[in-house]
Amino acid sequence: MPEIPKKDTESETPYIPPGDFKLESKIMDCPFCKKKIATNTKKSMNIKAFLIALGTCYCGFAIMQACNHKSVSMDDCEHSCPKCGRIIGTYYAVLYKK
Repeated sequence: MPEIPKKDTESETPYIPPGDFKLESKIMDCPFCKKKIATNTKKSMNIKAFLIALGTCYCGFAIMQACNHKSVSMDDCEHSCPKCGRIIGTYYAVLYKK
């Protein structure tokens, strides 16, 4: 009787629902190495948000200060596993708070 080939779970990318990540580190089980981790975060400026903030300079300093409020984020944040180093997910900047 022929042997059924086993599914290679290492090469498959697990599905992680969008919206699960924020700017802060997240405690979770890594979908790749299956270890309990606190994700490493790497922040980077979102170019669209930066250009909008730059454009507000023409409208006045007060509007730009409103955009720099703590409830508004202009950074994207990439989450990775500290154990295996693989990227788990990314948070994308929004210009308003829901």
